[in-house]
Amino acid sequence: MKITDLKVWVTSPEPGGRSFVFLRIDTDEGISGIGEASSSGGGGSLIVGKMLEFLKSSTVEQDFRETLLGENPEHIDRIWHKLYRRFTGGGGAGGFVTTMLSGVDIALWDIKGKSCGKPIYEILGGPLYGTRLKRTRMYRLEIRMPLRHKPKI
Repeated sequence: MKITDLKVWVTSPEPGGRSFVFLRIDTDEGISGIGEASSSGGGGSLIVGKMLEFLKSSTVEQDFRETLLGENPEHIDRIWHKLYRRFTGGGGAGGFVTTMLSGVDIALWDIKGKSCGKPIYEILGGPLYGTRLKRTRMYRLEIRMPLRHKPKI
């Protein structure tokens, strides 16, 4: 199975609202995966959408072909790292890069689940009955006591 196309949709925000980014990765076997790569407010989703459009529009360039087109969509980690290096040069990533990567990641997992005929939770090991993380709340506390054991710098 090989990746053949990437389609991106950015919704138009209502005034003062937020927009959403959806993407679809198509394969040569007719399986498509859907991902969502929205950023919270402030036009962030529009920037993520432009990054994905750039990724799509550079189809004719060698770097895109080496990054996504023609890759096996079941090699999720390999693709993630290739895209990460493509957009960061191997350095640190900001929120927009990781948001974009999350959308691609979700679409690839969707393809994997569809190709196996199983829900993702089964692919990842099945349900975890009887285990639940306890909910913890953190509150902002003002501490007005001096530290007795200050770190030595």
